[in-house]
Amino acid sequence: MACSAAQAGNLLLNAGFDTPQASLSPPNYPTSLSVLSPPGVPSSAADWSIWNNTLTTTSTELLPSTDPTGGGFMAHVTSGAYENGLYQFIAADSVDFVSVDVFLLSGTFELGLGRNGFYESTAKTSTLDRWVHLTASIPTTIGDEIFLYSTNTAAAEFYVDNAYAGTVPEASTWAMMLAGFAGLGFAGWRRSQQARVYGDTGLL
Repeated sequence: MACSAAQAGNLLLNAGFDTPQASLSPPNYPTSLSVLSPPGVPSSAADWSIWNNTLTTTSTELLPSTDPTGGGFMAHVTSGAYENGLYQFIAADSVDFVSVDVFLLSGTFELGLGRNGFYESTAKTSTLDRWVHLTASIPTTIGDEIFLYSTNTAAAEFYVDNAYAGTVPEASTWAMMLAGFAGLGFAGWRRSQQARVYGDTGLL
């Protein structure tokens, strides 16, 4: 079973959702929250917590990952309303880039990079039934929290895997971004809010 320590360059703990909460029951380690959030309510994945901004039920479990770049577990999140899901605070208040792979089953999904509980930058997707790689960055400021939420308009059900938070993109995202910039002549470099979509055989 994978440890929940941060990987080199990645300031998140348990970024691949491979370590379950020790107090929950295998094989899927289910948990849920049905009230407005107190802080620190554990999700199925160690080091990740559930947050409800709206009065609904948000449930999590761990399932074997189907992410083509993943392994081990992925987190399965279901929320009956908007702006609910998973979050993790990040040490050192030094994050300006976050990313995650998401497979959306219903609704819409939002990756957020925040500070003191407020969004600074977000990236959203409504693409259903395939893996999407989302990134969000705020090059001129720093954040201390990553959000993996249903958006502010709808309930949602989704899988997430391969989360990342740091001061620069992870190596695989750098490679995709540089390839894109080469094709565009490096035009339009600014705040990055990007989506990459994976098909059955990889990146489309």
